[in-house]
Amino acid sequence: MPFADFFLQVGAQYIVFCDTLSCNYGVSNKSRLLCGQVMSVEAMVQTMIDDLTAALGDAVKHDKGNAAAGTRVRKAMQDAKSAAQDVRAQVQADKNA
Repeated sequence: MPFADFFLQVGAQYIVFCDTLSCNYGVSNKSRLLCGQVMSVEAMVQTMIDDLTAALGDAVKHDKGNAAAGTRVRKAMQDAKSAAQDVRAQVQADKNA
């Protein structure tokens, strides 16, 4: 992911560790997630919504025959799948905490 080096699960919370550019310069839509900030489930879902909304433009391009846009759409869907699994794990961890 371009906005974070990795996520760390600590107990029932995920903490995002951003790269320098996105934390300091707001390179992506996720610039509101500062390095070391605990992500709520709401923030995780909102990030997914933002990412999927951003992928709509590429979906339109794909429908018009742009193969490269189709590759970007497939990547966005894979990222959404991973993000959805992270949300499921967070909700499960909250339930069990």
